[in-house]
Amino acid sequence: MQSRYLKIFKGMAKSARSALRRSWLERRLPVREISGRSALIVAPHPDDETFGAGGLIALKRTAGVSVRVLFLTGGEASHTACCNTDRELIRSVRRQQASAASVPLGLSPDDLIWSDFQDGNIPHEGSAGFEHAVAGMSEVILRFQPDEIYCPHPADGHPDHRAATRITETAVKHSVPYIRIVYYTVWACYNAPHLISGGWRLDARPVYEKKAAAIREYLDQKPAPCGIPWCGRLPEAVIRSARSAVELYRDKALSRNNFP
Repeated sequence: MQSRYLKIFKGMAKSARSALRRSWLERRLPVREISGRSALIVAPHPDDETFGAGGLIALKRTAGVSVRVLFLTGGEASHTACCNTDRELIRSVRRQQASAASVPLGLSPDDLIWSDFQDGNIPHEGSAGFEHAVAGMSEVILRFQPDEIYCPHPADGHPDHRAATRITETAVKHSVPYIRIVYYTVWACYNAPHLISGGWRLDARPVYEKKAAAIREYLDQKPAPCGIPWCGRLPEAVIRSARSAVELYRDKALSRNNFP
């Protein structure tokens, strides 16, 4: 019992530190306006696109800029440590939620692209399936020719997020090396806030109601049978970050594979 309470206390303390650091970053990082460039958002799971870049998507779509979202998994492992809810049911519901969340952001069904990697097992560099994943993303990039690609921050901490970022970087290098890569944040403030230095912030207040409506599709609808949202039990600090009108980004370091 004591260890349980200690775990709860440590979680609360981590969330409190995360909130303070997030607040500091929201005030200190420089503000940047969105570009008029077309974009591809790489989302390891349904909800990452909204939690991390929902304001950016809505701002670009309001301005008439083309945006597409590539979902790598159906998010079916969100209740692995929670209950025995059927994974295929979770996948189906989360895909429906993603489709519903895309509407207030200004996206159409044709703007959503679905891969079929296993949640919790997106191939990492050096593992079986990595080159196949890179080839698949390269095909998407060549088909839609986005000017920018947004993928999770390398410090987000989630293994699927790290794998998605590495697949994205490798695919860009192998296909269209001049595409600009930008990292969005979902878990980074919670897991490694010090690594966001050098980033920038986006003020999404003009479209905040659109982002809030998209978030409601994930967090405020009828939950899974266990009573927890279909996206799983998330730390309160992560949810607060998702609901913020300020989004945090960092550009990938420029090299011969990127242009400003």
